[in-house]
Amino acid sequence: MTPEIITEEELLEDTGFNTRAPLKRWLDRQGIHYRTGSGGRVCGVSVKEYCGIAAPVEPKGSDDLQFL
Repeated sequence: MTPEIITEEELLEDTGFNTRAPLKRWLDRQGIHYRTGSGGRVCGVSVKEYCGIAAPVEPKGSDDLQFL
């Protein structure tokens, strides 16, 4: 794993969440981009964004989604 990317296991340990669903909701509320892999696994979270070094995007909720 690259040092610029934080793993799902590291995120779960650091945030104190036990499962993926509340972790994803928290990441969404914080405006932290992430990608999902096989089975919905959280992957591709930037360490800089997670640590607040990079500016986060506006938080998105399910009500804010727009379809084209």
